[in-house]
Amino acid sequence: MNHRPFILFGILISLWASVSVTSLSAQIESPYATIYNHLENLQPDNYHPELSARSFAIDSTSAADYAVMLKKVMDGKGLYVFIEDIPQSPTYFDSTLMKAQYHPFPDELPGIFVRRTTRGWQYPAEVVPAIKKHYEETYPYWTRRLMELLPHSGATYLGLYLWQWIGVVLLLVVLICLYLLFRWIAGYVIRLLGRSNHDLLQNKAKLLNRIASLVSIYFSVLLIREVFPVLELSPRLSWVVMLIFKIILGLMILLIILRVIDVIYRYFFELTKLTESKMDEQLLPVLKRAAQIIFISFWVIYLLTLFNVDVTALLAGISIGGVAIALAAQDTLKNLFGSFTIFMDKPFQIGDWIQFGGVEGTVEEVGFRSTRVRSFENSLVSVPNAKLLDTSVNNYGLRQYRRFKTNIAITYDTPPDSIELFVEGLRRIVELHPATRKEGFEIHLNNMSDSSLDILFYIFFDVANWSEELKARQQILLAIIRLAQEMGIEFAFPSMSIYRDPVSRSVSAEDFSLEAFLDRYRGRIS
Repeated sequence: MNHRPFILFGILISLWASVSVTSLSAQIESPYATIYNHLENLQPDNYHPELSARSFAIDSTSAADYAVMLKKVMDGKGLYVFIEDIPQSPTYFDSTLMKAQYHPFPDELPGIFVRRTTRGWQYPAEVVPAIKKHYEETYPYWTRRLMELLPHSGATYLGLYLWQWIGVVLLLVVLICLYLLFRWIAGYVIRLLGRSNHDLLQNKAKLLNRIASLVSIYFSVLLIREVFPVLELSPRLSWVVMLIFKIILGLMILLIILRVIDVIYRYFFELTKLTESKMDEQLLPVLKRAAQIIFISFWVIYLLTLFNVDVTALLAGISIGGVAIALAAQDTLKNLFGSFTIFMDKPFQIGDWIQFGGVEGTVEEVGFRSTRVRSFENSLVSVPNAKLLDTSVNNYGLRQYRRFKTNIAITYDTPPDSIELFVEGLRRIVELHPATRKEGFEIHLNNMSDSSLDILFYIFFDVANWSEELKARQQILLAIIRLAQEMGIEFAFPSMSIYRDPVSRSVSAEDFSLEAFLDRYRGRIS
């Protein structure tokens, strides 16, 4: 019997098997080749699930089903595979996990990866539970039933089937209806809350309505995003639409947070009006701006991650550059820390009269970089906050009492009895005035100068501001002048006098009624 034909047939079978294994190994020799084989053979114009199943190291009877399920999950979540970014080396090794495996979407699809095996790179059997889980999350039961009823063939218009165009229109209509529904519910709740006696709810209805509108848009878009995978758009278009959904949802969250910050700011701003300190009215806008900048920064980082920007490397670069910027902007940072020190220590308040380093005036505003002082010449002086930390600030606004000190000079020909009565009258003027401190003042004949007898007039005013102090000082000085005129006492000034008549021109103490004068004084200041 001739065995040569059988031997030849066996050799051919072996060669065919060897070529088949070699061909299969070539198709899945790297992460790139495995994922490319999986997705390329499931395209509408190249639909071969049995070839796509080669990328899965599981039972061949179900590998094709799981390949299709995983592809639908990627499309439904809008996960577009940038095939050129996948490692093409057969010896690829993940140094983070210390394993020869590659995760195409570690954050969006945890548990889905390819691993190097004896046959090449494949999806191992461990990914099957993860595929089932992601598929059920992306396509709930009712959406799967709806997908079974929808047609998957027919003419296309601009790359979409007619039923897909109809689905897009229906989703837009549903989106509008959902927004109106959520907006009505939110408005009804706000009206119920507005009936309460809470000032925050009554005075902030406009802001709350804006928040309600944003929340309605957010939930409407969120629900539409859950239904969107039913349309089964192309991977590229699905990725673009899901990216738009993510941007809109992230923007809505940012706007809602900013509106909530506005409500909180206005509520606490009204509370600050009940406090004596005006510094908190300046601190609130600073805190508001800081909170807005922080949340906007988070949103920008979120936006960068959507476009696959390496935020970690970007932040590291910013940190390195920040050191150089900090060195170049030391004065700015000093002013910034100075503003925080002013807000914390409160050496002065808005409206206080302060004096430092040649600057004197009323504090109008405390900002991040500088403090603005309105001088008594009505000019606006901006002082860097860092300078305020390095100098002594005299705060006249924190005075409990405002001192007034002067010398009342009278002529030498004033009789001693008249001087005593005059000094007593000065004391009574201070005691009767409503804006003076009734203890701690000193009024005495204090000195005998070259051309006058000097009476020390040392008192304190108990007033709230400089304007009231000037008004009270004027009343006191006018009372002193009237008292001197009625008593015939003359004020002295440096001069040369020749006395021919030694008789005094002042009224004697017996002829002058101090009580009558004080009664007239009471009438003037009342």
